[in-house]
Amino acid sequence: MLNPSRPAYTADLKLAAVRRIKRGECAAAIAREIGVPESTLRSWKKRFSHILRTTQELELQRLKFENGRLQQKLAAAKKALAHVVRDMGN
Repeated sequence: MLNPSRPAYTADLKLAAVRRIKRGECAAAIAREIGVPESTLRSWKKRFSHILRTTQELELQRLKFENGRLQQKLAAAKKALAHVVRDMGN
């Protein structure tokens, strides 16, 4: 059962705090702002770091796929431009 004297923090708030720490913001300042002890913030970081890492890995995979797709489009555009330039020379 939840302790009624202690507020419940959402997973979104915890993840947002961990993201801020990972971006280099001061953990003590974040803890003060949220109203939790710094030790609580550290435990959130330990608990949620794997989620952020997984999210970052998925984003990297998506970006690599998008990069490949765009490189293919660029290659096709260059090839089409080469044909147009060649045809204009005739």
